[in-house]
Amino acid sequence: VAGFGEFTAGYNNYLFVTFTGRQEAVSVLSPENRSYFYPGVSSSFVFSDAIAALKNNSTFSYGKVYASYNKTGNVVVEPYQLQNVYSQSNGFPYGNLPGFSLGTSDANPNLKPEFVTTLEVGTQLSFFQNRLNLEAAYVDAKTTDGTILADISAGSGFTSAWVNAFQASNKIIELNINGDVIQRGDLVWNVGANLTHITSEVEEIYGGIDQLFHFRQNYLIVGKPYNSYMFTDYKRDPQGRVIVDPTTGNPVSGSKLYYGGTGTPPYQLGLNTSLQYKGFQLGAQFDWRMGAVVYTEAAARMISDGTSPLTTQYGREP
Repeated sequence: VAGFGEFTAGYNNYLFVTFTGRQEAVSVLSPENRSYFYPGVSSSFVFSDAIAALKNNSTFSYGKVYASYNKTGNVVVEPYQLQNVYSQSNGFPYGNLPGFSLGTSDANPNLKPEFVTTLEVGTQLSFFQNRLNLEAAYVDAKTTDGTILADISAGSGFTSAWVNAFQASNKIIELNINGDVIQRGDLVWNVGANLTHITSEVEEIYGGIDQLFHFRQNYLIVGKPYNSYMFTDYKRDPQGRVIVDPTTGNPVSGSKLYYGGTGTPPYQLGLNTSLQYKGFQLGAQFDWRMGAVVYTEAAARMISDGTSPLTTQYGREP
């Protein structure tokens, strides 16, 4: 159940402000945590309409600055995940007797919603009768009470529990430029580019620990980006060469984890172009992302099954 309210005011069609508020209640959380409120406020100032010297200017067509602050709540658990419910198990307690057993995930009645608080500022500029357009934005987002399904000691009778595990921040810079290179009658050729830089960091993990296993090879690590990977490697000699078991001929696996990188590219670049003529349009787009790693479990399975090109090295044909 939720209620939402919005109030917008404007002045002379160039200054605007909007206030929003949402009160939400979800039945999947405990009664003391299920109701929460999150507000928002945004404003914009079209200074090209407010300043007389900029009106009807042949060089400068449009200018706006804006800012916003928003807080958003989120609940990721499903119904009954915070209750220790029983399910029927085949062969429990033995034979064909019907029986019921608890799940392996412990109910956490203290779970709270996670919140993302975002501050954004930016500007939009247009020149030469809107033939050249520029946009720039800065976003500072902080996640509190981030919710994950964390591993816990099996001595508790369970192996996992939903917890408010971490606090993280994301700082994003976005730049965008596009313009009409050719604008003659029905023929329009537009070229654009956008650049994004993301700085992500896990600031705190519950219990004061430095790292927490999340999923597969994904870990939460204080001081590292959210969505980070930890891997194991083969054992190596002092010269960095892989150690091979003399009996089996297989590389010897190590147990020590090392930081492998983040799955979220911090550098992202996009290029696009479009050609329009009398209702027909032809477009192309190019995306480039750098600074991240890609983890796939399919690669290990392909090597095991002999379908990976890596298995053809050293004369080992499939």
